[in-house]
Amino acid sequence: MKHITSASYQDGVFKIRNESELINFCKMLNCSEFNVIIERKKSKRSDNQNRFYWVAIVPTMLAGFKELGNEMDLESTHEFIKANFNYKEVVNEQTGDVLKVPKSTATLNKTEFSEMIDKANLFCIEWFGFSLPESGSQQQMNF
Repeated sequence: MKHITSASYQDGVFKIRNESELINFCKMLNCSEFNVIIERKKSKRSDNQNRFYWVAIVPTMLAGFKELGNEMDLESTHEFIKANFNYKEVVNEQTGDVLKVPKSTATLNKTEFSEMIDKANLFCIEWFGFSLPESGSQQQMNF
């Protein structure tokens, strides 16, 4: 099990947000020693970005695929987006072959998420001949 909480370090003082929650977690695990991992806090994509992705971006791309005669659904379209616009390259040092390994979109920050959508938009323009909807725009879709 793990517990994630925020902390800050300023003027030589280390502060843990929700310190009592962390202490209760340690008590629940009955542990006196534990690992601490410190990483820079990133602002994850917003709930609005996530909603827009699932109600506008993914369905619009799905409509494009279906129009070209491809049998896909929302989940396979999401997987396509991850595999082509949000991936990590893994290199075989012996052969030089490169694999694109899809990454989760859940960990993207706001900027990374927007960059992924921009790449998907370029794909849509080239393959389907239309742009993805912009956030804040209203659009009627028929499936």
